Amino acid sequence: MPVLKSYTDGSGHYIHASVRGAVVTFQTTKQGVEKLTAAGVQPGVRFALRLLADLTRTGDAYTHHGGVGFYQAEQFEFDFKESQESEALFPACAITGTFDDLHLVGHEVDGEMRAELLAPSARAALTGRIKLSVPLSILSPSVLTTLEATRQLPAGTAAVAALRRWYAEDASAEWERLRREREKRQQGFAFDVPGELKL
Repeated sequence: MPVLKSYTDGSGHYIHASVRGAVVTFQTTKQGVEKLTAAGVQPGVRFALRLLADLTRTGDAYTHHGGVGFYQAEQFEFDFKESQESEALFPACAITGTFDDLHLVGHEVDGEMRAELLAPSARAALTGRIKLSVPLSILSPSVLTTLEATRQLPAGTAAVAALRRWYAEDASAEWERLRREREKRQQGFAFDVPGELKL
């Protein structure tokens, strides 16, 4: 399960998770941390992978230049089952199969325009042929529609269809379940003391 962590200098938060077989460091926006905090997630607390995928869809959690790494001290924090689950929850590079600083890339192959999700190494191999490169963190369903309508990307590609399905995922039930659990824990700390004044 992903875990929320704090920078030692107090400058913010980040998330470590196992995604597609790699330990990934996600940067978080202030709004992303607020969503987690409102649901009862504090630094050091694990939470559902589905919620991290939801934060990624909204741009509140993202990788940027080297978010993927292998951390010796943390290699046993994540299990294989999580990696399998992440394959269904996170998009991947069409070439490397990884989730790392993904961009939706429009490029030419033999004079034909293609659209693919690509990681940095795959993008580097296409130098000179890339016509469009948009980071996953700033994409949305409306941006996809605009890119197709303005013919910056070919219509009906598998990459765009997969992204539309990904954006359609709904984690609101998982957020609500986490909020209810937090409320139950908080209510468990309330005590009625006879003769105590109600404030």
